[in-house]
Amino acid sequence: MVNRNVGLEYKLEDRKRDLAQLKQRIQKINRKLDECVDFEEEEKLKTRKNNIFKDMTAIGNEINEIEAKLQQQDEDSPVNSSHTTSLLSLLDGDNNWLIDIQKAYQTTVAHWPTFAPKEMQSLPPLIVQLERMGRCEAGYSALESFIAHLFEGTEDLQLMVALTQWGKAEGRTYDWPDLYRQIQDEWTEKVKNNKPAILIRIESAQEVETQSDNKPHYRLEAWLLENLETYQSQGKQRTGYRALISAGTPAAEPFTLEALDAKLQPLLKEWLKDTKQLLVNCKNDPEFYVFLPMTLLPLAVDAWPLDTSKTPNLLGHLYTVVMCCSDLFYENVYPTQDWKNYWEKHEASLDLRAGDVFIGGDHQDVKSFLDALEVSEEVDNIVGWKVETSPCACDVEELSEEYKDLFEELVIMGFPLAIWGRCQEADIDNAQELDKLLKGKTLGELPRTVWLKRLRDRRQSPDRYIGHHLSLLRNNPYLIPPSAISYRSA
Repeated sequence: MVNRNVGLEYKLEDRKRDLAQLKQRIQKINRKLDECVDFEEEEKLKTRKNNIFKDMTAIGNEINEIEAKLQQQDEDSPVNSSHTTSLLSLLDGDNNWLIDIQKAYQTTVAHWPTFAPKEMQSLPPLIVQLERMGRCEAGYSALESFIAHLFEGTEDLQLMVALTQWGKAEGRTYDWPDLYRQIQDEWTEKVKNNKPAILIRIESAQEVETQSDNKPHYRLEAWLLENLETYQSQGKQRTGYRALISAGTPAAEPFTLEALDAKLQPLLKEWLKDTKQLLVNCKNDPEFYVFLPMTLLPLAVDAWPLDTSKTPNLLGHLYTVVMCCSDLFYENVYPTQDWKNYWEKHEASLDLRAGDVFIGGDHQDVKSFLDALEVSEEVDNIVGWKVETSPCACDVEELSEEYKDLFEELVIMGFPLAIWGRCQEADIDNAQELDKLLKGKTLGELPRTVWLKRLRDRRQSPDRYIGHHLSLLRNNPYLIPPSAISYRSA
């Protein structure tokens, strides 16, 4: 086994507890601010809040540093057992095998129970990790599963012969092709009713070198979840996902919004292909959840093209596409309890008609409507905001202050749902069309209802049909991007 830096691990847990306590203090201050009527007292509370934010940022940075050290410790750890040493010697013989090795590793850890995959850049920590993962209920180990996938995935006869000889020398009882078929049969049955999802995050790239043309630049992160429901229920120890973008690859390079469609089109095609290969027997198509900073919420993510034809298929025409606000997970600025309370109300209202749990108006009205929610029993079930005028009447990167206020107010309140049309100078009545849509089905059916509207309107004129312009924001406190799991716990 690998020696752990126990002192560093204890320190990590202490700093996480400190961060949690500061978050609780922020929540208390927010409640006091809501009740405060004295200007001087309000200013004192805001100052105290800002100081706590600074402390939280410092602790967050320290947590990231400790986790990076522990990760590096894993990667620098030696392989101690003789059989893994011999396997490492075998696999280290040909650089042409590295791609096959990485694919076999990712497939193994994606399927392995109670294990959150890490992206391994070198061979020794990869073997260490597989050795640590132990055996599954069927009896074979993660290391043996990895070798079976590697044997099946490579076309290199020399590697296949070497793996066979290694297995015999180590007294392994498995025939690798037979073990691969056993694993595939088990997985095929397991994933049949899975609800896969692809999470995409667009984040600001603040590096100086990307700002030379004075345009904001962004980065992509993406993950495939094998089963959305399982992933959401796992708290901080989440498993069953795999990264779709690796550091150092072209997909990870910064880009401007003008280049987004061209960048995403081949990636979406590749990710959908990977999903079908990994979940070959799954009956359900993947759902897409796009995490955006608040300022980019007007992006038409459902209109991302899937091919390069003159009239391409769009992502939202063929798949359910939902937006989420990434600020809730990556910024220590918003309380979470109200958010979770509203989400619980959402979960209790899934059988109600969607139109009965939405309220809204123009952005000028948002504060009074939200204040009314606290005192009016008539809107006790409200969990969604209907934006009745388009927030896209300006450049996305220069979102008007009015709509910045709208989205920020919704997020601060913890409102889980918002819906709007992006129609601008079209012959479409946003408010009327949204009313029709929300009256049609239950709240639980809303993501599918939005998708069906997009699908039905795809052949119709964009100037007359709202299906070309529909945005659905759905902030689920339990759907956390993998890169934010240690940053904010559900």
